[in-house]
Amino acid sequence: MAIEIKNINKTYGTKKVVDNLSVTIPRGKITSFIGPNGAGKSTVLAIISRLLRADSGTVSLNGVPLDQQKSSDIAKQPFYFKTIQPH
Repeated sequence: MAIEIKNINKTYGTKKVVDNLSVTIPRGKITSFIGPNGAGKSTVLAIISRLLRADSGTVSLNGVPLDQQKSSDIAKQPFYFKTIQPH
């Protein structure tokens, strides 16, 4: 399972928080999103998780755009997010 993000954009009002992001997250690899507060990290994760819709661009899972997949089919695939916080 690979997640492919192509040219996604997201704006809140007049503030562009995700600007033409393209990245592939390969299957079986650990991927981190690192940046300062307000950089768009949580927004990108929300778009990947389908909690938010990108203003433009696509997110695909195994080569199929997420908006063309049923939630029940996506839910059957293992998909992990891990948050690391200091103790």
